[in-house]
Amino acid sequence: MLVEFGDTRVLCTASVEERVPPFLKDSGRGWVTAEYGMLPRSTNTRTEREAARGKQTGRTQEIQRLIGRSLRSVVDLTSLGGKTIHIDCDVLQADGGTPMLDLDYREDSSCGCDMNVVMTGSGRFVEVQGTAEGEAFSRAELDKLLDLAARGIAELIQHQKKSLAL
Repeated sequence: MLVEFGDTRVLCTASVEERVPPFLKDSGRGWVTAEYGMLPRSTNTRTEREAARGKQTGRTQEIQRLIGRSLRSVVDLTSLGGKTIHIDCDVLQADGGTPMLDLDYREDSSCGCDMNVVMTGSGRFVEVQGTAEGEAFSRAELDKLLDLAARGIAELIQHQKKSLAL
């Protein structure tokens, strides 16, 4: 599936494997996990493939965990039995998604807070990560960011439902 948000484009595929990670063996539960990577020309300048460097960056690992955690929060893992679903996310074009929700590089590199928020369609939080990129932020600023995220996520969910005719 090709996922597009603004100018951001990500090709996503799913593969099913007839096994689960060792910690789930004989549990009767399945697993959902994700791999994420940016293609070399997905940004304004060519980025070297992480495989060429021999290891993933911390940012890539963080995004993979975030995607996997997000999907696991809405999937009934017991219905998967002893299967694992691998979601592969390859960024074809980055930097330019949803204004104020997915900052472009120029904005992101100069912002005061790096924040990731994941919510379900019912408005429950799956993940909240907020890190000061300079001066510490206040509780009031955090509350404003969470409110902005909640409104933006609700709007994105409405667009998703409309596009899927739900």
